[in-house]
Amino acid sequence: MIKTGIYVDDVLSGADNLEDAIKLHNKLHGLFMAGALLLKKWNSSNHELMQRIPDDLHALSPDISWQSETLVSMLGLTLKPSTDCFIFQVEIRPIKDVITKRLVVSQSAQLFDPLGWLAPVIIVAKIFIQELWKLNLSCSNCSASSS
Repeated sequence: MIKTGIYVDDVLSGADNLEDAIKLHNKLHGLFMAGALLLKKWNSSNHELMQRIPDDLHALSPDISWQSETLVSMLGLTLKPSTDCFIFQVEIRPIKDVITKRLVVSQSAQLFDPLGWLAPVIIVAKIFIQELWKLNLSCSNCSASSS
């Protein structure tokens, strides 16, 4: 878990059942406390697990109902604890400028996906960018001296 589930200062993991989740919490908590580090912002779709973790270590206030539409964001992902679903939120803005290769690359790079869950979607954008470069298109409005 330490090798694969940590990104910058966040730990992202899960378990198949409550017993495994409690064991994982206890191991992570003990390991980080040994290094004088306190893991905070705990979150889970399992209310029983969250009751075992002190309220001051929760990502959300304990007063917030787990049945609400509350969303928690981490690593570019948004978790909806009430349904145990991850949500990717993408803001699509109208394009006011001429569509260029630079703009296409910029737009596709805005999809932050450190876990690779969007790979089937992102690969389509990457193939499109590759095809644009293969066409060796140039700007018709650019002067001959520009490169």
